[in-house]
Amino acid sequence: MADKRLKLFPAPAVVRVKESHPDKFSQRVATILDRYQGLLEYHHSPLRHLSNSERRQVAECLMGSVVDALFIDCLDQELADAGHDHLAKIVADASYANRLILVESLECVLALG
Repeated sequence: MADKRLKLFPAPAVVRVKESHPDKFSQRVATILDRYQGLLEYHHSPLRHLSNSERRQVAECLMGSVVDALFIDCLDQELADAGHDHLAKIVADASYANRLILVESLECVLALG
């Protein structure tokens, strides 16, 4: 019989939550995920209005990259380095939350760090 319990990889963020909430780890993780899902679903990001072509350019920039917090923070620079200067200017004015929503909304395979 297969073990169907949820297993989490002990990434640094997971370890920090476990250490800060040892008695309520599952509850804390559930709360964080609910809030994150709310951000993705209910926040009206101006970057949601990018054209399909612009979204493809962002996706190309993400492919093969480790998309961590620093990468998302520097996404405008990554786009400029890839030759997408107009798009880099648009993203430069966006908040971190809006950049995160953009990255999460793209349907491409990302190398997660």
